[in-house]
Amino acid sequence: MSGSDECTLVDGERSTTYATLTVRVGPRSAGSARVRIAGELDVDCAGDLLRELRALLDADGCHVQVDLSDLRFCDSSGLGVFLAVRELTLAGGGSIHLVGLHGQPQRLLRTTGAEPFLTGVAVQPGAGRPAGQHQQAG
Repeated sequence: MSGSDECTLVDGERSTTYATLTVRVGPRSAGSARVRIAGELDVDCAGDLLRELRALLDADGCHVQVDLSDLRFCDSSGLGVFLAVRELTLAGGGSIHLVGLHGQPQRLLRTTGAEPFLTGVAVQPGAGRPAGQHQQAG
């Protein structure tokens, strides 16, 4: 647990900075919340992010949109946070939807098969493979 380094309120959005990660939480409205994550999500700040996201789930049926446009890196502990929050939201009748995936975080979700569960977008077979690599026949 790294603890927050800085917490500010700008334009109605609460921004908290942890070691390598900034989490911006917009105001909740009508059972939904928007979260923006920037930086690097790894074992050092995964617990902090989990606490931030769990705090949004105090009401049944919360729908959480997480914008990862500014996330540069995500390790398996970060993926574990998103999967844990998915289970919590589904149990409460809500959902989590990741948007803005690109680069290494998107490759992680595709490689592990978690992308469709967290984005709602079906991945085509072979998507995300570097050019020239083909799936070997069975």
